[in-house]
Amino acid sequence: QSLAFKVDAGKPEVNIAVPRDGMVIKQDQKLPTVFQCKDKESGLATCVGTAGDGSSGQPLDTSAAGQHTFSVTATDLAGNTRTVSVDYTVR
Repeated sequence: QSLAFKVDAGKPEVNIAVPRDGMVIKQDQKLPTVFQCKDKESGLATCVGTAGDGSSGQPLDTSAAGQHTFSVTATDLAGNTRTVSVDYTVR
């Protein structure tokens, strides 16, 4: 009797709700990040954003004027990763 193994070659999903790509934010405005990650095949190992401690809800850096990038990286239990980035402007 043979065992069939399913290989997880798919990357996890990453959805960023805040900030939206192209969003303009006032300098020093308090704005929490909102994002989620999921993986249907092997399950999610990590989901980390580039603000604060990396968890959703951490405040976005709005201290310096100019264009900035916020990214979220998800890794599933099979080791597949996906990074999604959005750009925002602080004025």
